[in-house]
Amino acid sequence: MTRKRSKRLIFVILLSLVLLIVCSCKFQIDERERSEQLKDIEYSFDPNTILESIRAGDTNLYVAQTPTPGANLQPPKYMVNWDQSEYAAINESVYNTVWHDNEGDWKLIAINFSLDCDEIAEGPQDGFFAYYQIIDNDINYSIIVRRILIRPQDGVIYVTEDKTTPALPDKKFIDIENLKITGDEAIRIAEQNGGADIRSSVNDQCYILASLSLNSIHKGWNVDYYQGGIKTLYFLTIDPMTGKVSKKR
Repeated sequence: MTRKRSKRLIFVILLSLVLLIVCSCKFQIDERERSEQLKDIEYSFDPNTILESIRAGDTNLYVAQTPTPGANLQPPKYMVNWDQSEYAAINESVYNTVWHDNEGDWKLIAINFSLDCDEIAEGPQDGFFAYYQIIDNDINYSIIVRRILIRPQDGVIYVTEDKTTPALPDKKFIDIENLKITGDEAIRIAEQNGGADIRSSVNDQCYILASLSLNSIHKGWNVDYYQGGIKTLYFLTIDPMTGKVSKKR
């Protein structure tokens, strides 16, 4: 379990880096670009009480740590049964307490959820959100990208923020409030359309990633079943409005 979780964490972190690179292309950042890292912090939190504390209006929820993603992973301390709305509540709380900002003022460009295949009964054990905001500097524009990776099994949240100048404005974003199909529902649909058979064929020695990104060539929830490093066992694209499976391989 620990080794699988280590591979999954490395994969998710690499994916977030890829998203940053692709976002730079999407916003047409030119060769004169200047990038600045504004934040890179790991926070610890208590998965057993976090949702209740958020509902109670508590703000002292996260403790800054030295960021060491993937280092010395221990067996999982927690197993959660969270859906997209609960990960989103934590994401919003991070905006309010870490950035002292309103998440609604930012545009969502990517969201994903992952889990080991033998955790399918519990649901997603990682949640990742990426947002952007365009800043008008009078002379040119800058893009600020914020990423939040929530890992309740380890009781940690990774927060990064980068600013790149110049960039051309883009008004596209994921309207998460109006999506009919959530990430956890996309995983259930994938299971019903061949995913469960794939898991069984490898004795659950795999992991699942459900991702929704403006930058994907496959429009919709992409649900991938991976084994080892990045070996794809099975892939589906699910319409986020209808739940219809449009691509399978």
